[in-house]
Amino acid sequence: MGVWDDHAYCFGCGFTERWDKGLNLERMKHNKNKDINPNAISLPVDYNTDLPDIAWAWLDNYGLTLEEVYIYKLGWSSHLQRLIFPVYGDGDTLLFWQGRSIPTYPDMPKHITKGKSSNILHILGNTPASDTVICCEDMISAMKIARFCPAWCLFGSSIPTEALERCSRLYQKLGIYLDRDKAQYALRTVIRASVFFDEVFPIITEKDPKWYSTEQLKEILNEKRA
Repeated sequence: MGVWDDHAYCFGCGFTERWDKGLNLERMKHNKNKDINPNAISLPVDYNTDLPDIAWAWLDNYGLTLEEVYIYKLGWSSHLQRLIFPVYGDGDTLLFWQGRSIPTYPDMPKHITKGKSSNILHILGNTPASDTVICCEDMISAMKIARFCPAWCLFGSSIPTEALERCSRLYQKLGIYLDRDKAQYALRTVIRASVFFDEVFPIITEKDPKWYSTEQLKEILNEKRA
């Protein structure tokens, strides 16, 4: 892929993308910031919160609201053709982002990331009185669970032991709600996590959590804890 001031061209497949030359100034600023702090995480230079119809159509599949998209600062990169999920820390410092391809093509990865998800503890949901947190694989699932319970987005399925220990300082109980193809891993993780939490329980369903409505997710959680 060759990239110039006003366009990019793939010599392999012939893909071409053009943009305003003004974007090159943003690229220069982007690179300058990285030179100042080479460890800083930066969003794609064309990231913006004005989502195209194809992104909204995909989000509508899961019943997300405009307010939720705004709260969690979901954005779009036209150059990458990906929905961007950013993670911020104290002082609005960008810690990590994940880009989800829409649509997904066989010859490209579904997700790309910047930063290490294992270094962050991304918990959604403004319910500080809760003693329980539910971990899940993706942001869409976490956003829906966070409507009624704190949700820990893993940005994958791996749950490092160090992360379990950090999470146990905030919550007494942990629900492990991974996609069905990770059921065996979830059960093994219950054993590891039991060292740190007062209660650990697996949640295994036919579909991924993002496919259920809020009421269905509440019922699933109540049944697993009954």
